[in-house]
Amino acid sequence: MKYLYVNGCSVAAGQELELTVGLKGRFASLTSTKLGLEEINEAFPAGSNDRIFRKTFSWIANNQDKINETIFLIQWSGCNRIEVFQGDISRFGGEPSMWDRTNEGDFYETALKFKGTKFYTPDGNVRAENYWFNALNYPSELTKAGVERTTRYIIALQNYFKCNNLKYVMFHGFHMNDAVTELQQKPLWEADEKLTNLIDQDNFLYFDEYGDFWSWSKKYYGLMPESHPNEEANEKLSDILVNYINEKN
Repeated sequence: MKYLYVNGCSVAAGQELELTVGLKGRFASLTSTKLGLEEINEAFPAGSNDRIFRKTFSWIANNQDKINETIFLIQWSGCNRIEVFQGDISRFGGEPSMWDRTNEGDFYETALKFKGTKFYTPDGNVRAENYWFNALNYPSELTKAGVERTTRYIIALQNYFKCNNLKYVMFHGFHMNDAVTELQQKPLWEADEKLTNLIDQDNFLYFDEYGDFWSWSKKYYGLMPESHPNEEANEKLSDILVNYINEKN
């Protein structure tokens, strides 16, 4: 193996660590160093699972000559985060990204703002009426859809890895069912059991009774001022990942 491909959100990007030990202290960089692999890190702060799925498959498609020498390390993000296509905004002076980050809370506010708005053609005819507001009546359905969307991403990526005999490890950065959204201060809905049963648990890393990295870090090692896993938690996770990968391979 030559490469460690990493994707996730701020947890895998090492946010806040750059102010203390530097990015070399994030679990991804520590793991790659301990395994003697070149780190390829596409994690991004506040990145959604939409982005993680899209960027991972894009990297695979563009690096077919490397995938058989790569271990994939995927940290899944919060299910309330969403990625939307916005086109080439560089023409308007913005950052040259075709995609933007948002979340269910922003979707809720936008839907409310444009509730019932009619859109017209150049000749004055009604082209369409905005029906986004219908989602306002089903906020809990939005959160359930986010969990199930993430579940489908996990299943699809796992199946690609398995069908191509690729090495990978996955884990949740946050608890998929207990995280709170900006829509409502209550647990996310469980995804459909028949759907979640399709997840292959063999290469999915859990943290004892704390299924996700953030909760485990908070309990045993503490968090940084802006609530990211601290230096010790990243160091400990890298040791766990090294042992886990060596045992699996």
